[in-house]
Amino acid sequence: MGKILHSLEGVEYSFEPPMLFSLFALMEKIDCSAWRLLYETYLYEEFFINALSGRHLNCNRGDDSSIFAVKSMSEVDKRLACSIGKSEAEKIAANSVLAYKMPDVVPFLSLLKQYYPQTRLVMMRRNAIDTFHSIKCKGWFSDAMLRNENLNWPNTFINGLRVPFWVKPQDHEKWAAMDELHRIAYYYLQTNGDISVLKPSLVIDYDEFVTAPHETVTTLAKTLGLQFGAKTEEVLATVSKTDKERPASLLDGLEPLVKAQVEKYSSSQHIRL
Repeated sequence: MGKILHSLEGVEYSFEPPMLFSLFALMEKIDCSAWRLLYETYLYEEFFINALSGRHLNCNRGDDSSIFAVKSMSEVDKRLACSIGKSEAEKIAANSVLAYKMPDVVPFLSLLKQYYPQTRLVMMRRNAIDTFHSIKCKGWFSDAMLRNENLNWPNTFINGLRVPFWVKPQDHEKWAAMDELHRIAYYYLQTNGDISVLKPSLVIDYDEFVTAPHETVTTLAKTLGLQFGAKTEEVLATVSKTDKERPASLLDGLEPLVKAQVEKYSSSQHIRL
């Protein structure tokens, strides 16, 4: 979905920028005006203007986030062939859109919307079975992964285990004591709770997206007032359903109350807001 957004006409997209992880972790700890200054300086000055002027582009063709995967060669060449000054880049910015992807910050979006009411949120809901299997396969919340001090900074460490910034302070000890499955459940509930209060521009169902990507993205573009870019159809052609077996029995290892909560949010994912 990030690649598709980036491929739309006039969109500049940042994939999970590390600086924003730190900023969101500090959102409730520092003064609003100071936070907004850092947020705007990073997104506008550091990322947006430099992307438009060709100084902040991922030119590694092997990466999913490569500029060559989402923009035409002529557009990339135009940015890289000459030096674009800030005043010129700002003129381009007036007709461009800045986007970024950060699933982990859902608990902070209510405050972000207070700071920036015009922010448009696009949220994707995925059923619990697929989500749990995907995260467990990647080992994101295994003890081994959480002992790595170099991942997903900033963090709090308890008993040698990394506690992500989106874990509520009162749950830090509880998180460290959880098994991997219940950590996944905690994350799923944090990022798939009642999002109606956020008033997202669009909520996309993952299964519908992989089944009918063209129809889904047509609705997405129309909702955001954007147009398909030169590479959008090409990116859409790569979307497909997984053929991996993902048995529902994985959730049986959860405590009954936790399992009930997970299933509640999983079954409500099809509700359009």
